[in-house]
Amino acid sequence: MDCCQVLQRSTKPRRTILILCFVVVSFLSLAGCSSNGKLEATGEVTLDGKPVEDGTIDFSPLDGNGATAGGKILQGHYKVPIYAGEKRVIIHGYKHVGSKPISGPGTPMMPIREPIVPKQYNEETKLTASVDSSHLTHNFELSSKK
Repeated sequence: MDCCQVLQRSTKPRRTILILCFVVVSFLSLAGCSSNGKLEATGEVTLDGKPVEDGTIDFSPLDGNGATAGGKILQGHYKVPIYAGEKRVIIHGYKHVGSKPISGPGTPMMPIREPIVPKQYNEETKLTASVDSSHLTHNFELSSKK
């Protein structure tokens, strides 16, 4: 047996193991991408008839059991991966009033935001939503008046 045959024999098992590991890792990563029973809640959020341009929306279980699901509100629209159930809804919205450097002169600028959504829709919310496969769209028409 010459030197090349010895090298070929010793790399075949390694190559097989590497391929097998790649297949297993690929399978596990794809399995992690499944929805695991999550649905996608979507909708629009307006304040006094105008879209909330920048904000967040959170859905927490009314019974307190389970995880809170949340996402961004952009130009009045949101999409949130969520489990079915009765939810308490918390909405925050902001307006941009300027910008400032992140950490000093010459650094990138970050927006200065002020809250525009009243406490009755976040800290003191009474908003709820029933989420299931036939009720995935929830629009929220908020008012700045109490």
